Amino acid sequence: MQISFRVDASATIGTGHVMRCLTLADQLKALGSVCTFISRHLPAYLQDLIESRQHTVITIGEGIATEPTDHLSHGYFLGTSQAQDRAQTQKILVELQTDWLIIDHYGIDKTWETALRPSVKKILVIDDLADRGHDCDLLVDQNLYADMSTRYVEHIPDQATSLLGIKYAMLRPEFCDARERAQARKGKVQHLFVFFGGMDTANYTLPVLQSLADLKLNDCAVDVVIGAEHPTRDTIQNLCQQENYTCHVQTNKMAELLLSADIAIGAGGSTSWERCCLGLPSLAFVVAPNQEALTLHADQLGLLKAATAEIHDSEALKAEIQAFVTDQTAREKISETCVNGIDGQGTQRIINHMQIAELQLRPAKQEDAKLIFDWRNHPAIRKISINPDPLDWKTHESWFRKVIQDENRVVYIAELNHTPTGVIRFDIEDGHAEVSLYLAPEQTGKGLGTQLLSKGEEQVLQEHPRILQFEATVLEGNQASHSLFRRCGYQYGNSIYTKTI
Repeated sequence: MQISFRVDASATIGTGHVMRCLTLADQLKALGSVCTFISRHLPAYLQDLIESRQHTVITIGEGIATEPTDHLSHGYFLGTSQAQDRAQTQKILVELQTDWLIIDHYGIDKTWETALRPSVKKILVIDDLADRGHDCDLLVDQNLYADMSTRYVEHIPDQATSLLGIKYAMLRPEFCDARERAQARKGKVQHLFVFFGGMDTANYTLPVLQSLADLKLNDCAVDVVIGAEHPTRDTIQNLCQQENYTCHVQTNKMAELLLSADIAIGAGGSTSWERCCLGLPSLAFVVAPNQEALTLHADQLGLLKAATAEIHDSEALKAEIQAFVTDQTAREKISETCVNGIDGQGTQRIINHMQIAELQLRPAKQEDAKLIFDWRNHPAIRKISINPDPLDWKTHESWFRKVIQDENRVVYIAELNHTPTGVIRFDIEDGHAEVSLYLAPEQTGKGLGTQLLSKGEEQVLQEHPRILQFEATVLEGNQASHSLFRRCGYQYGNSIYTKTI
């Protein structure tokens, strides 16, 4: 499937739009899609990053606008008129034969989108502002606002599907993997993390570091992350060297740094959800107008502490940082709330709604016995099975017949494009359902395991609504399955995984 992204990045726009699109593109590629980024503004290092992930970048020329165009409050982000931009983009989309067009741009609205509808099959819009109309099939807003349910009612077609809230946060796989090891933070602050986004054009990083230096938190290690094009990069690096802080420029180890920290100080945008996913309590500053409402609401829900100090008021800034560092009770409460708040599966949920490589489940039939027998006896499947011994055909056939006739045992065959792809079984007793699943050997490594488990849970709950808890037993060395169940919200204890409904 051909996926085209219309997205930009610059000192004015920031890098967040490109980074979340790249997260989505990487997982789409893993499912066999071909992804192309169409951009007017894109720093060279971001183009290199996108291409290093084996996606294509097509540039459509620099724009020079500095004032809003087309009556949009952020129209100047586009750098030209929507009419010119869509004409240039349309030529590319037609040549690519685009299936899904994904738009993540504050300078584009329904006028642009409607004109390009004949050139693509489907349109997905990623937005944060809810300040303009859209002509789309799917709309994603991964943020957290008090009016989330009604936020886009007047802005999208009636037939469009809205995917709203932090359950759709597009976090990179590294955060999902790190979440397996994340724990609620307790005790004294010994490790502090500072990050204000890839651009940080207003330079929040430097005043925060100067305040930390003045506070002389000598027993606290400090990690600082800045982008390659930070406006005061040299000054920050010199200060970090002087204070024995560790400065990371354009790091690819963000999740590990967050995981090792006790608290974070940073911007209140989408990086808030990365911190929340790993249970990291944070002092969040509003660095852009669109962050204010969501940061305050996240504070009210206990997911972070919204900073109130002005960034250039050094005394107020030091006092606020000091208060957050010393208030252990508040930090621990935030951390506990975060751990239970975001599971990191937002990207997969979006892909499921896009119906790209979507699995379909059907009840198993006796005719499937041979198929499952062959899968189960494959060396790769036997290696991860509780009983690794080869199955005997007659014994298996008899067992399978009893299973599919038992009303308390449910077996689904997963199909991809009408081709059997995997199997999932639920053994139900007293409100508990034991889960067993695997993919066909040739289908592993494509990101389908999460779909199989989530769709299986959804379907069996419709048929057996009295299920209160799912359970799964996984061999110690089966790391793929350990990761799968943890990513899907299961908790590990007493040698089994459990997920309470």
